[in-house]
Amino acid sequence: MMKRIICCVIALCMLAGFATAGAESQHFEGKPWMNSNFFGLWPSERPAVEETFELYANYDLYQEALAKGERKIYTPIDEAQRLEMRQMAAICTDPDLTGPEAECMRILYRLYTGTKQGREAFAPLLPYAERLRSVKTLEELNALIREDGWLYGEAFYKGILSTEERESGKYYVFFSQTEPIEYLPFDEETFDLPGKDTEGAKEKLLCLGWNAEEVPQLIEKVLDVYDYSKSRDEDPYTEREKEFQSRQPQMFSLNEIREVSPVFCELIKARGLAREGAEEEPAYQINITELIKNKTVCREENLETVKAILALSMYNGAEKAIPKDAAEGTEDPTDAVNRLAPLAVREQGYVHNFVSRERIDMYNQLAEEYKDALRARIEKNDWLSDATKQEICRKIDRLVAADILYPGGEFDCTPLLESLRSCDNIIEAYGLCSRFQHQCEARFAGMDWAPGNRFGKHSTLKAEGGYYPEENVFYVGGASLCDITLDMTSRETILGTFGAHISHEFCHAFDTTGSKYNADFTGSLFATEKDREIFEQKAAAIAKQVSSIEVLDGVCSNGTAQIGEILADLTGMSLTMDIAKETENFDYDKYFRAFAYFFSQYLPSREDVEPGSADNTHPYCSLRINFAVQHFDEFYRTYPSVTEGTPMYLAPEERLLVW
Repeated sequence: MMKRIICCVIALCMLAGFATAGAESQHFEGKPWMNSNFFGLWPSERPAVEETFELYANYDLYQEALAKGERKIYTPIDEAQRLEMRQMAAICTDPDLTGPEAECMRILYRLYTGTKQGREAFAPLLPYAERLRSVKTLEELNALIREDGWLYGEAFYKGILSTEERESGKYYVFFSQTEPIEYLPFDEETFDLPGKDTEGAKEKLLCLGWNAEEVPQLIEKVLDVYDYSKSRDEDPYTEREKEFQSRQPQMFSLNEIREVSPVFCELIKARGLAREGAEEEPAYQINITELIKNKTVCREENLETVKAILALSMYNGAEKAIPKDAAEGTEDPTDAVNRLAPLAVREQGYVHNFVSRERIDMYNQLAEEYKDALRARIEKNDWLSDATKQEICRKIDRLVAADILYPGGEFDCTPLLESLRSCDNIIEAYGLCSRFQHQCEARFAGMDWAPGNRFGKHSTLKAEGGYYPEENVFYVGGASLCDITLDMTSRETILGTFGAHISHEFCHAFDTTGSKYNADFTGSLFATEKDREIFEQKAAAIAKQVSSIEVLDGVCSNGTAQIGEILADLTGMSLTMDIAKETENFDYDKYFRAFAYFFSQYLPSREDVEPGSADNTHPYCSLRINFAVQHFDEFYRTYPSVTEGTPMYLAPEERLLVW
């Protein structure tokens, strides 16, 4: 099943460089207030709250940036992402940052920046290539793989820990075929299909010490091995292999894979894709036909071809660790190290140095508060049937806030650190890192699947969030827990900033897309057709309101496209209003201002905004702030000057919610 993600990366991609506005253009049009925040249209003084709450709440912030001459201003989420990049750079270079993860990153940084470019950079591979060339039998090859197999990259297949196949109910390693000889770039002018880069493959083998006379024939044999369109005499399936082929899904244990292809089994183990004690468990998914082809290749008579495949794989893996040639452009070393280092090392290093345990605990606590608030709201709902209420509450009960770190506890990065301390080149360091990451992931192989596992889904290193309906899981990235997006000065500001982020992602489970699925992802959330129709009518009414908002002269927002995001905002704020009622002396002004800050954003000059951006699934930030607060009675009680006839006023009968 292909992953579907309802992603709410709150920072919009429509920000462009601002045109500098002269004093004569500094005025406030406000027709209506939704388009009042274009650069160059601000009033000379703070507008009244009844004119535009978004600009009223963030006026000082915007004026301060304008005074600095800043021409590109980002949302707090964007700022948090930029801060995360600076923090990750600090982990690579700052000796004062502590922990084995930070030290691992600094070693990788030192090795990477000290590595030469070009062919000389591959010199550390030569001793391993010499050992590979000297192998005389498959048995010797297996022994070599057991010792150095982590260097050979994904020789035949790339293994990735996955949960895509739910029939097994377990985590498993999924294998997809890799090509030792890569394709040439696609010709965009002629649309010709790219051929294989045989000349590049020849150069790689020559670089690793292969004899120039035998290289062309070896390349032809490798190409032949991977050209499955050719007819070939293959060993017939054994009865045991026919049994394997009948499995659905085709899940195998290491011992069963060893029966078919000992070489492939050794590569799995050498790459760190096997956890100790799991040889009898069906934790590996691979097409048995592909495995039989692998078995056909790995014969004594094909030994030289197999060695060439391993050598090309070793070279291709090493390329990922070598600094780019100057002719291809330079790369920030910290970006390269962040790409090379294991995910467990990067994320744990970031969290340990920049995200406190208190904030991680707060994330989980707030998630539970919002779940309780929605459950209570649903129980009091007057238009849902009892059967649908039960389905919604069941979905709430099973809704999981994804872990900031890996499930099942953190990883001990000390063994990797000890290995890196004795390493003197980036290629071996990259191999050690790759094997360590596989070991981190493979410890789950064969174990029961559980929601909240972030493998292959999102990164703690991002200031973003999302909801996965097929797993009923929502997440908020660890980088969203920084001071830029989380105001810890009060209960109100916490709920208005990071709380708004959590509630928004959480409520995507019940928007126009999330509500199509129940807790098990087996059917609709609605038990009756009438419930579904009422929901759609309510959502359509809100979408119609959004579509009436003019964001550019003559251009209105697309409420149909934006209704998912709008519903997540409105439902999230409604839950916060319920929580606020249970909080003594709750300061609504402080909360609304914090909410406005969290979604704050300069809009480019009117000339720089594409009319099509009104159709983005994420509405303009000025729209989502003003539109959300308009729908709550608490807003009008907090700001009594917002009365009928003012731009921020919405008549009681037009204040709409779905849940």
